Amino acid sequence: MMEIIKKLYGQDVIKIDHLVHNPEDYIWFQDKKNHERFGIKKERVSESEYQLLLLSFSPYNMASSTQMTFEQQSWSNYIFHNKKNTYIAKNLSRYPSVSLIHYHFDHLLEGKDDFKEAIEAFLGHQIVSIVWKTETDGIILLNSQELETPREIVDTIASDLFADIKIMATPLIKTDLLYEKYAQQSQLFKLAMSQKPEQKYFHFYHTFSLALLHFCESTIVKTLFDDLCLAISTLDQEVIHSVKVFLHHGFNMTTASKTLFIHRNSLSYRLQRFFDVTQLDPRNFQDAVTISLCLDYLTGAKVKIEQK
Repeated sequence: MMEIIKKLYGQDVIKIDHLVHNPEDYIWFQDKKNHERFGIKKERVSESEYQLLLLSFSPYNMASSTQMTFEQQSWSNYIFHNKKNTYIAKNLSRYPSVSLIHYHFDHLLEGKDDFKEAIEAFLGHQIVSIVWKTETDGIILLNSQELETPREIVDTIASDLFADIKIMATPLIKTDLLYEKYAQQSQLFKLAMSQKPEQKYFHFYHTFSLALLHFCESTIVKTLFDDLCLAISTLDQEVIHSVKVFLHHGFNMTTASKTLFIHRNSLSYRLQRFFDVTQLDPRNFQDAVTISLCLDYLTGAKVKIEQK
């Protein structure tokens, strides 16, 4: 149906895949089946056409979901477009360094005010601003890098707003470098979400291994990983999963075995089985680094195959 709308109205149709700063110039609709939202420039739609459109689409009030405060608009222009006004110039000295929480929702969020309230309940005075880039993505600027409850944030948003959210926390960065740093971080956040779709929380530093594997085109590196990953792929999935959980829990046998609902001895057996096949011991730090890279490499290779 949308293809027909696009053919009829051409460039005067806009989908909500980014923030619209002049929503009042459009008539907004929502698909009754898939809830997709779009706008058509008012001057292009006659009264009879409007009535016909209402047979297939519901009217949608767009203005309230896209309005930004002057503060949010200022940060948005600076971070996403490198445009600095007097407000930003003043706040660069007030906040010489900030940390970011990148967030992504898996669908359009109905209650942005509810999201704001939930975030403020967790982070309170740490928040400098909450800035949406698209209808599903944005960033939270913090005046510190303390983020003690990232998983609680994800769980609360999921339960209170009935929405799946993924976040990535970053270390402190100089505010005058926000434009270029955001671009780099955003690229890695997207990469992490595509490589590890089941994961809800990331830290910027933890994406480095993914970046190393994704952006390194060396044939030698690929050959080395292919040989080792071939050995890993011969293992049972429960052994591979057990190693992942063991590494995730920081080499802690007790918490890892509890997560897996198995006895410590069973976990030890699986780790030993991994070593017997690969000659890499998950309990050894240097080996664990290589294992972690290999597991990320395998996940990335699987995602690429599925995307073809």
